[in-house]
Amino acid sequence: MFWLISTWKASKMPKDSITTRHQPAELPPLKVTVAPNGARKTKRDHPMVPVTIEEIAATSAACLEAGAHELHLPVRDKDQKHSLDPGLYREAMAAVTEAASGLEIQITTEAAGIYGVEAQFDTVKQLVPAAASVS
Repeated sequence: MFWLISTWKASKMPKDSITTRHQPAELPPLKVTVAPNGARKTKRDHPMVPVTIEEIAATSAACLEAGAHELHLPVRDKDQKHSLDPGLYREAMAAVTEAASGLEIQITTEAAGIYGVEAQFDTVKQLVPAAASVS
């Protein structure tokens, strides 16, 4: 499902389709967070998985246009493997901010069977992002 937004034409979704008019008054406003690539899938799994910084930025813009409020952002190394490299995160965050101004960014430090808690928290300490998940 998380690949759908990459290939789907965002223009087909009405701009006001995600608004408070669709929510009961007693609930807080809806916030849509998208995770278009995850930490594990590669182009071998699906050719449209955004793995480069440029692809992630372009997909982020499409997600924002479709009504997303926040991006759950893992980054990949040159071999499409999940990375906690703060430099890659900085590049990706800058590219997403440029392509999709207003889209909030939540970095992910998912272990993905590769990293331990110390490495995850080290990444968060180096970046000090507005939002992060540690799992």
